[in-house]
Formats: sequence, C-alpha cells, structure tokens
Amino acid sequence: MIGDSFLRSISLPFRRIRLFAPFFYVYLVKYVLWVGILFYSVQWPLKLIAGPIILRFWGPAALHYPGHIFWMYEMLKRSSWLFDVFLGTAASFFLIILLWRTLRNREIRFNFWLFFTYLSISIGLFFLGQKGFPVVFIKFLGILKISLSPKIVSLVVLSSVILFNSFLQSLFIFPLVGMIVEGRLSGFLDGIKVLRRYLLPTVVLFLTAFSVFIPFIFIEPAFLRSSIVANLPESVFIFPIVADIVSIFINTLVFSVLVGWYNDAKVHGVV
Repeated sequence: MIGDSFLRSISLPFRRIRLFAPFFYVYLVKYVLWVGILFYSVQWPLKLIAGPIILRFWGPAALHYPGHIFWMYEMLKRSSWLFDVFLGTAASFFLIILLWRTLRNREIRFNFWLFFTYLSISIGLFFLGQKGFPVVFIKFLGILKISLSPKIVSLVVLSSVILFNSFLQSLFIFPLVGMIVEGRLSGFLDGIKVLRRYLLPTVVLFLTAFSVFIPFIFIEPAFLRSSIVANLPESVFIFPIVADIVSIFINTLVFSVLVGWYNDAKVHGVV
C-alpha cells in the first residue's frame, strides 16, 4: 500500500503543475529581487548607500567587475539559508494546503495561528538540525581526539547531519501536516498516529532527499577553482541555480508523498 501511494503521490505534481508554484516563487524572489539588489548595489542610486559599506568590508575589488560578481556569489551563498528557512517554510505550509485541496477537493481556511505555530516549530527544527547539531557534533569529535583527515571529518560530519536531520524531520512532519489539514492544533495528535505507521518510510524519504545534494557540496568547490570560472566569472552562479531548481522539485515531491501518505492513513481510518 505504501509503495502504491508513493507512486501516485510522487506523480501528482507532474499532473498538477501548479503544485510546483510555492517553491518556484521562493526562488523567483531570491534571484529576481535579491540578486537584482546585489547586482545594482554598485549602480546609482543604491551605490550611494551600499558602496561605502562594500568598500569598507570587502575592499575596492568588490565594486568592480569581476570582483563584484564573486562578491554577489558570496552574498548569495551566505544569505540562501534565510530564503530556504523563512520563505521556504512558508511555501511548504501553502503547498500542504494545495496538496490537500487537490487530493480531497476540500477548501482549507487560512489560520494565522496555525501558520505561526508551523513556522515556529519548523524554523526551530532547522536551527537545531542545521546549526546546533553540527557544532555539538564537531565538539564531540574534538573531545574524542580522533585523528582523521579533514576530508574524512567533513564526510563524517555531513553524514551525521543528514542522518540526524532525516530522523528529526520525520518525527515532526506528520504532526505538522495533521495540524494544517485538520485545521486545529489538536491535529498534531492525529499526525502522531500517522507517524507510527509511516516512520521508517519517512526517514528513508528524507535520507534520499537530503542525499541528492551531497554531490553539489563536494563538486562545487572544485568547479570554483576551475578555468571555466577564471575565464567566465558569471559561471559561479551555475551551481546555486541548478541546486535551487533541484530543490523546487525535491521539496515539492517530498511534501506530495507525505501528504499523500497522510491522506491514505485518513482513508483507511488511522485518524
């Protein structure tokens, strides 16, 4: 049953293209608005405000081509998590609503307090898993005084972060989905019932989703040192753009499967 539901759910966004819209708009804002601001920060009139700040902290090279391109790339990489966490979390909330409307042909009224609760918990999980856990784990490795090469340490930390986040997200995602689709905070408890049934498949789903981005992490640094970037500075944006396009698909498909599983659990009387 889980396999059949998975295939139906993962194909749903390709039959309802509008389901890709929430995450598409996140990255549209990211590139059209934010990258646009970064690009024009050395042009009048933004240069009047941004110019002195850039000059002070990044030097005169960041104000002129090609240094400005590399500065834009650095700013984009540093700020990407803000879009992923805040706008991405909001996008996932509305995607869950869209998916439920599509599956059940039923309207869900927007509830600000549910929205706020969902954002608060999801953002908290992000900081715990993506910011807090790596720091604690690296300090733990330091305490153990294990002698490993930097590459091995990076691989161990990355693998541990992926495993931890997959399990952490799996524990909370169905209670959060239940809260949204049931339209009440007590829906959190309904989601726990679904979690008991789908915990292992959900962990595997998140593990797979997170693992898709591992090649980007290891290949991008080598690409930045390549002759391609040296001869064409604008090519530094290839990896962020490709990674974000992949994110649109992965995020949408993952939530489609999760909401599909919740729907199946409801049909079969689990909740």
